[in-house]
Amino acid sequence: MTFLILCLYFVFVIIRPHEWFKATEEWEVARYTVLVCAVAYVMFEDNKFWPKQLTLLLGVALAILLSMLFTGWVGGGVTRMGIFFFSSVIPVLLIGNIVKHQWQVEWVMRIMVLATCIMVYHGYVQMNSPLGIGWSGQGLIMDRATYIGVYSDPNDFGMYVLITLPMMFYLLGQSQSFFGKNYYRLAILASMYGIWISNSRGTLVGALVLAGYYFYRKFGMVKSSIVGVITFPAILWITGKFRTIDLDENSAQDRVLAWYDGFHMFLDNVLFGIGKGWFTDFHELTAHNSYILVMAELGLFGFVFWFGCLCFSMLQMSGVFADKVSKIQTTMFYSLLAFASTGFFLSRSFSNILYILLGLSAAVWWQKYHQDKESKPSTKKVKGDEQTFDIAEVQTKQMSMALVIAPIAVVFIYLVIKILLII
Repeated sequence: MTFLILCLYFVFVIIRPHEWFKATEEWEVARYTVLVCAVAYVMFEDNKFWPKQLTLLLGVALAILLSMLFTGWVGGGVTRMGIFFFSSVIPVLLIGNIVKHQWQVEWVMRIMVLATCIMVYHGYVQMNSPLGIGWSGQGLIMDRATYIGVYSDPNDFGMYVLITLPMMFYLLGQSQSFFGKNYYRLAILASMYGIWISNSRGTLVGALVLAGYYFYRKFGMVKSSIVGVITFPAILWITGKFRTIDLDENSAQDRVLAWYDGFHMFLDNVLFGIGKGWFTDFHELTAHNSYILVMAELGLFGFVFWFGCLCFSMLQMSGVFADKVSKIQTTMFYSLLAFASTGFFLSRSFSNILYILLGLSAAVWWQKYHQDKESKPSTKKVKGDEQTFDIAEVQTKQMSMALVIAPIAVVFIYLVIKILLII
């Protein structure tokens, strides 16, 4: 029952069918579904646990409050912390605790893949409409496909499609039926078309990152480098068909300058930032970078927790300090990598898709190591494929590593910006 309600949340927050019609587009269906799901979770769910992601997200919530307190707006800090808690922390808690079996994760993936197919079809209708308008009433933006709600921007459209692409490959491998296999094959083709009509440079870069990492993991550095050299002409041709990736283009220059100004906002307010939601008060454009946005608005304190949570989840899904990873862990890692790479070109630090991925990562980790309902997740020892290790110790190492990487990431981002300014 609780899982069914959670599935309805995914439908309302991603597919958003209520926004297809003018009469219901303002309904806060997803918000009420979360409330009902939270009540059902408290009343009916057993074997509750606390995902480590939540500890880091509470640090982000505190950073939001402190960032506003130091601007002198106490009420704004409380309000914005509450919004973050309701829209991000609670969904991670619910997903991590309710999605307790592999088949449930796969059903969530099926809903997300279905959403991609609906989005891409909506984009297809837009591209073939004389007015460039889809059935929802949402139109093209500069001849680029869009959807509705938080995906009404072509870049968000492309990011979401790319995030679900690894899930399609996973479900294709798991499917046993003729219909299922061909459905996911068509979904993969549709997602590639979706990336094309989004005409998003950030999505294209993210796709190249996923492909490059896959070949590196599959064939090693030497063979993957050879593949890269061989396919380089094709990559150039594909990138040439997208909006030109050129630092001399006005939009690209504006984006790099926004990154530069955002980093200086961070340097001027290193500890707690300029305040949540105040980036555009200091710059005419948004940051166009999820990392810069958090650094500027929440300072180093908030960035360490936010980046640490993303990095921690990726470390869990990659099996660092643990044993061999499962196929579903690898799938979640690629989806997180898709967000991490495309997020470098979009200000989506607080987008619901990130926190859905974080919740699913927590759920996948729990499924692998805590299926015994009588055990305590914080203390149970597990005999892995290669060694026996303590789960609490592994998670502590993963979290420590993520928190150490966060300040290093700040330096890396600064160097990237300086290089782009020189180019």
